[in-house]
Amino acid sequence: MIKPYYDHNGITIYHGDCLEVLPFLKDIDFVYTDPPYNARKGYGPGKDNLPDKEYLERMKRTYNFIIKISPKWITHIPKKYKHEFFYDILPRDTQEIIIPARARNGFCFPFLWIDKYDILGAYGQPFHAPPNLWDNIRLKGEGYFFKENDFGHFGYTPRPICHRAIKYMLQEKSVILDPFVGTGTTLIEAISTGHRAIGIEFEEKNCEIAVRRLAQEVLPFKEINASP
Repeated sequence: MIKPYYDHNGITIYHGDCLEVLPFLKDIDFVYTDPPYNARKGYGPGKDNLPDKEYLERMKRTYNFIIKISPKWITHIPKKYKHEFFYDILPRDTQEIIIPARARNGFCFPFLWIDKYDILGAYGQPFHAPPNLWDNIRLKGEGYFFKENDFGHFGYTPRPICHRAIKYMLQEKSVILDPFVGTGTTLIEAISTGHRAIGIEFEEKNCEIAVRRLAQEVLPFKEINASP
């Protein structure tokens, strides 16, 4: 097992490939994650430009582990691979959630469709009965005056999406996993709502940012008992 990069107050971060860490994890109550989209973004040494077949094989192996170790999860879905995710990678009874982007206009080429929504896939029994349309969430890039800090991460996920996922799916203190934790948004939301969390991140720079965010954004830390 890889030694944790960070382990404090119920939050653990592993620096490495999630496919190498996931086989050692167990007793995960909920997984929330926003995977790489294979969109040729500049994530550093991580590869975001794999051939489609190789990327989809990695995603299938990753989600097979997720399905084995957790009874419920919510994941963002790369629209480029929507059909492959829903028909080949995820279980058949995965629920589709739509997040409309009300203000996302910006520059677009003539005669092309304007991308105005994001997709989530949800599996498992929720605590509340969530709708499959999550409205009133501001997404990255929505309007000039919406300037949520993305910490230099191209794939940054807005906190309100993660917060709503945790609220709908969990009640009691639980263990949350994010195998693509990036700069730590899932960890911040987990500890802010009284849960424990595990994050896995390939890029050491992102691990460093996540640790700084935990120190700066969750003050004072709420002490979380190490036992469930």
